[in-house]
Amino acid sequence: MKLKELNKSKAKSMYRLIQANPELVFDNRQMCKIYNSMYNHNLEIGKSGSILSRLFKKGILFRTKTQLRNGYFYSLHNQRELDELYNHYLLPSNLGNRKELIPSIIKNKFERLSEKINLGTFLPAKSIFIDKYGIDHILSENIMKFISVNVGFLMCDGHIKKDLSQLSYFFNQRKDAELFKNDFLSIFDKEKLSLKYRAYCFQVGVCNKDLATLLNSLGVPVGNKVYQPFLVPDWIYNGSDSRKRLFLSTIYGNEGSKPQDNRWRIQFVLSKTKEHIPNLLEFLNQVRSMLNHFGIKTTHIQLREQEGRAFSGRFYIKGKEDIIKFYEQIGFMYASEKQEVLESLILGRNL
Repeated sequence: MKLKELNKSKAKSMYRLIQANPELVFDNRQMCKIYNSMYNHNLEIGKSGSILSRLFKKGILFRTKTQLRNGYFYSLHNQRELDELYNHYLLPSNLGNRKELIPSIIKNKFERLSEKINLGTFLPAKSIFIDKYGIDHILSENIMKFISVNVGFLMCDGHIKKDLSQLSYFFNQRKDAELFKNDFLSIFDKEKLSLKYRAYCFQVGVCNKDLATLLNSLGVPVGNKVYQPFLVPDWIYNGSDSRKRLFLSTIYGNEGSKPQDNRWRIQFVLSKTKEHIPNLLEFLNQVRSMLNHFGIKTTHIQLREQEGRAFSGRFYIKGKEDIIKFYEQIGFMYASEKQEVLESLILGRNL
């Protein structure tokens, strides 16, 4: 029997099996296992997936709107259960406010952001730190860009102590910690910074309550960020494109994943407790909106409950075109190991 005829035979056999179980809901792996058991064959999972995909494209099968954890799920007639699986995938069934939360999770249209809002109107009336350097210094674009870097860092891998006594910035590589320290001192040359290795990472510390107070007034939370809400400050979100880029590059250097196994995919993930899920989704959609501002498309958000912990929200930049745009316009700031992997992927090198 010719290969084409053999493939048609397998497709017909699989369709007859599905017709005999019209309410069955299954993924590719399950169907492949059922097929091989029923027909005593050794159908490969890749071939099984191709058959199911063709049946869906011909309008014979229903399918979930997106891939779930184990890929797409299919059924001949049971659209209701497919929708339930998809909704549970988007939002765990034990959470309320589904009508409010699901539109935030699957949001895919974003407004064009402004580039006009300045930092000046957000500064406190009195600040010892501003007085030390002068308002003109603080409001110069170069300084505002570096403050946006600090805000991004402290919203992710950085930390301000609850009593405002210290700011900490954490790095995987010493060279990134040294680069940040040098950049910091080139902007704020009156400060004293420490650089230590502890708990498997490098920590740059700044003991300056006046700076911590200023950054807190500009939207940076203090203490454990998982337990409190925060958003991208408007002077960054609707500020100059250079501020947007540096903020994005910093938070991706902190919370973004490097592309793995030569896959054109970068993940961004953040966590919150249950009561702050609406804020988590709003913050993630702000990040997605900022990426969209630079023409970079993202997936919808995936919300997952972490065992014994908070909820994590994540989304991806996928595909060669958008990963190249990310590389050219954003990149991973102060995360050289991630940037090197990204560059190797773009340039087609193996590390």
